[in-house]
Amino acid sequence: MSVEKTDGRGLVSGIYIRTNREITREDWILEAFPEWGTFLNKEIEAMEVPKGSVSLWWCGGPSWVLKTDEGGIFLIDQWCGPSHYTTIDYCGVCKQNGAPSMNWLRLNPQVIDPFSFGRVDGVFCTHVHNDHCDIYTVKGTMGTTDAVYVAPPETVKRLKEFEVPDERIVTAKVGNSIKLPGAEVEFLRTMTTAPQRRGTAMHSPTKMWHARSCLRLLPEIFCSWVIHGIMMPMWQSARSTTLTWRFLISATMRRELSTR
Repeated sequence: MSVEKTDGRGLVSGIYIRTNREITREDWILEAFPEWGTFLNKEIEAMEVPKGSVSLWWCGGPSWVLKTDEGGIFLIDQWCGPSHYTTIDYCGVCKQNGAPSMNWLRLNPQVIDPFSFGRVDGVFCTHVHNDHCDIYTVKGTMGTTDAVYVAPPETVKRLKEFEVPDERIVTAKVGNSIKLPGAEVEFLRTMTTAPQRRGTAMHSPTKMWHARSCLRLLPEIFCSWVIHGIMMPMWQSARSTTLTWRFLISATMRRELSTR
């Protein structure tokens, strides 16, 4: 007797899971991962955002999805990668703590499938670290959507390594802005304490900042932005914790927020 695998909601049927059948390792991976299947993809795409409002999903770690009232879908620092390790020859955190290698174990489930979106308007990467400029997110959305990829200059280099076409890349430069469905995105200057925390000098294409400096402006390396009338992510620091994201979400325009 044939057993229905899914009714289309993006999850596997419980009856299908308990039905005896031949299963390969590949079957297991495809049926068990992503842990949420395409359930959240479908929810995001089906969500009708009220006029003047916005919907926001936290996907764990630094990763967010935002949808505007015009249907625009933005992925922000979306991390769809696996647990992995880094080594001291290139990893800044290893250099900071002196460890020859570090294991980065993923703790939260993978809640979206980056290959299963029918629409994504913008993929935003605040900086070049794996969990912010993610090859799985980039490759998945590049092949199935018309998304543009927004990043500061240093991270744009990584996007080009990932073979993102030039016409789909937006380089975030302080003072510039872009218009996407339901939003105007303005690029802001970012401040970081990374040199001080690392105890070492930090290099950019044009300058070097020393550890004695408490706050330095690094527009080439990090990026932040304000989406007018929707959200104000103040900044994303060199390290990725959810606490460094500060969102102000409101259905009112930004000029009205100052009166509240």
